[in-house]
Amino acid sequence: MDLNIYNINFVVMMFGRPINVEYQANVERGIDTSGILTLDYGSFQCVCIAAKDCKAPVSASIQGDKGCIYFTSAANAIEDFKVIMNDAGPAKQMNADEGRVYDYNEGKHRMYHEFAEFVRMMDRKDFDKAEEMLTVSLISMDIQTEARNKAGIVFAADRE
Repeated sequence: MDLNIYNINFVVMMFGRPINVEYQANVERGIDTSGILTLDYGSFQCVCIAAKDCKAPVSASIQGDKGCIYFTSAANAIEDFKVIMNDAGPAKQMNADEGRVYDYNEGKHRMYHEFAEFVRMMDRKDFDKAEEMLTVSLISMDIQTEARNKAGIVFAADRE
């Protein structure tokens, strides 16, 4: 029940609830072992790929018409990223080794920013931010459930 959840949460944090959800899953013994999730936002699409049955290198990118932001890690463990602009001529292919590298965590634990924000919300009693984060979690779970249902993955609890 956790396949793609970090990718979903990452996308929802940036763009909110999608208009439509589609999921093509590889299913073994009633559970998805990998799959491609497409989130339709009307003017753009997000594609999330996750696998527990493969050891392929993990990366992520946000692509636009002016360039991309490239992460060499999973969405839940971003340590640094590159900004790669599309300003090369049409004959030149940009690659992941080009672009300026930004060190997001500056050597801190991968969850440092999450912990620091939690402490900040508690100290300031920032209930609005807490509600916003809860909404992101609920949207993420709704997307995951819709994707699972569209792939025909049914758990015993679904039948009760």
